[in-house]
Amino acid sequence: MAFAYLLYKFQLPSSTISEYKKTLGRNEITFKRIGFRVNKLSVQIGKKKILHPFDAEFNPGELIAIMGPSGAGKSTIMSALMGKLDYSGQIYINDSSKRGLDQSKIGFVPQDDIMNTLLTPREILTYSAKTRLSSLWSAEHIYVLVTRVLNDLGLTEQQNTIIGDEYQRGISGGEKKRVNIGIELVANPSALFLDEPTSGLDASSAEEVTQVLKNLAQEGRCVVAVIHQPRFESFMKFDKILLVTKENGLGACCYFGPSNLAAHYFSYIDARLKCPVKANPANHVLDIVSGAFDSVEENEDAKTGGGNRVSSSQLRTIWAQTGESFLSANLQSKRKFTRQLSPLGRVDPPPPAILRLMTAMIVRTTRLQIRDVEFLRVFSVLSCFMAVALSVGFSPFLLSSYQDTFELAISSQLAPWCPPFLECDERPRDYGLQQLLFFLNVAMSAITMTVGARLFPLDILVIEREAKAGVPVAVQAIIMMLVNLLPIFFFTTIFLGWWMAFGHPGMPEDWAALLLSLGFASSGVGYMVSTVLEYNQVYSTCMVLGLLIASFNGVSPRLQELPPGARWLWDLSFSRWSGEATYSLYTQHLVDNGHNVQIGANGIGYTIGRFGFDLGMMWVLGFVFRILAVIMLYCKIHRLGISDLLDFCGINFMKENSQDDTTEVRGDPVEGPKILRMHSDIARSGRTNDSKNSMETSLTFNKDFKASSNIHVVSPQNVDHSHNVQL
Repeated sequence: MAFAYLLYKFQLPSSTISEYKKTLGRNEITFKRIGFRVNKLSVQIGKKKILHPFDAEFNPGELIAIMGPSGAGKSTIMSALMGKLDYSGQIYINDSSKRGLDQSKIGFVPQDDIMNTLLTPREILTYSAKTRLSSLWSAEHIYVLVTRVLNDLGLTEQQNTIIGDEYQRGISGGEKKRVNIGIELVANPSALFLDEPTSGLDASSAEEVTQVLKNLAQEGRCVVAVIHQPRFESFMKFDKILLVTKENGLGACCYFGPSNLAAHYFSYIDARLKCPVKANPANHVLDIVSGAFDSVEENEDAKTGGGNRVSSSQLRTIWAQTGESFLSANLQSKRKFTRQLSPLGRVDPPPPAILRLMTAMIVRTTRLQIRDVEFLRVFSVLSCFMAVALSVGFSPFLLSSYQDTFELAISSQLAPWCPPFLECDERPRDYGLQQLLFFLNVAMSAITMTVGARLFPLDILVIEREAKAGVPVAVQAIIMMLVNLLPIFFFTTIFLGWWMAFGHPGMPEDWAALLLSLGFASSGVGYMVSTVLEYNQVYSTCMVLGLLIASFNGVSPRLQELPPGARWLWDLSFSRWSGEATYSLYTQHLVDNGHNVQIGANGIGYTIGRFGFDLGMMWVLGFVFRILAVIMLYCKIHRLGISDLLDFCGINFMKENSQDDTTEVRGDPVEGPKILRMHSDIARSGRTNDSKNSMETSLTFNKDFKASSNIHVVSPQNVDHSHNVQL
């Protein structure tokens, strides 16, 4: 950890760290003032164009709404501004970074309230701050920051109340929206983007959320939100609105200016589009851009003054012709669109400390495990039931103390005189034991595999959101699996207590080692299942998988009967090694009495006397399953396929075509040339994995992805650095 801190410190000038510490000492919350200016911004995915070019400017300190009908490109515009979607045109960003806008400076609030429902608002915001703020922020400073954000969001009274869900009462829907905003706000973003923050709220709650956004903008942030049908008071709180409409199936900008002039603009271009006196201007302009007036009969228009009224498909062209003159005439002395970007802020502080990040994850995951009382209760009862049911079901076999497990073909006095060809040796009667090996694996899989399989589906959206914020997926997965060992070992201990109470042979510590090893390996399979299936599918899937894996214990079919080329499949099953270890425990007392137990084990294919090796193999398989689960989770979060994994590992089967699919981009003369590569699948999904500390970024485009992207970054010396990608 000390090495990581020194590395962060080496990356920053000492004066910057000193200045940042002084700022923290004054309890100031600082951020860079960032604005966006777009020129001919358009989006084209593959050969399909989805957004007409448009110009706009998003200044610091402004609250801007993006409004329009469904499918008009509202989310597309927001994704392009955030740098998560490839575009053509130009975006000017007021940022000192020569690589463009750092994703850590952007806060994105999704439409759904993605958060852990068993935590309180203070706990959620504290966790977000610890995992996203600089390592220079102390615990005291983070506490002050979280307290201030809770106060600004109006959540002080509910800060220690759990979020709640449909099964457990918690805070209200409007308060959940504010917590959703606070998750991003504690990271001190310079620009905040929100996807329908008022959807699903009543008018009063929506007004409160809008006022919170207005306050954030007044602090100097650039706040952009996609809004649907706001009330009049909420609509007038927005400094600007960007109205988009559909033109021939493509999104098109038809107005960008002050909210109080929007309705006036449409009456300016067509008097018949004048907003009625008692109508909500927000609803009226939405009806216009949605095409609600396109279906008005022509004779009705003729009554009001000849000719057809302006249709929604004409709005983009009319805005391009009249927009600038209209704004110039009506803004007058008011602030016009400025071409002077805001001053640059301080140099970025170092990223969060790894130790603090991991500690915060461990604390959060532990709280979630402990507070899931219903889960603990149900699986505790299930562990008791499985142990008792197995013991009672095999009680005749147990009561005999396994003394008749092996019998002699003839009496002990005649055995020494028996010819070898008569096979008078000991013969096993271990059919009951073989059945018990199968059901013991099924029972433990039903408990531990299910515990592991429910881990990721419950928090998959939270993991994805934190991954977008810069928290590594692998670190999240490892911490969650590490803490999840607590309930796995807890339920295994309950099973062990009832198991030993029925007098099973063997030492308790040996059984503890066996059951814990079996639970560790079985839960690894559960983690792999959890990365593929939804939460409501894991229970039935784990039961089927438990039965399937238990059938690979080597008893039926027997290991010695398997073809040489197929035995490796049984060796990859943890039930094969747990079965051998269980067989050794049940027959150890017979070995102590001089019986040749290996004769019976040979009938199956087991090797008696390597109990430690069997446990080691289960732990090895458990670790392998966990590594695969982490890889599968990473691929799921980042939408990666097999071809992406091969590229990540440096395996490329299409080397001869690599020159055609890669375009070299000459970047800043100080940093030298950069090669931008991005796989086409990732480009189509609108997701990129930006490396914040890398001097070279790799991106792969499809041949048919035809776009021209220009990112102009204005430096303190007013030098225009351009990175042009021509494909």
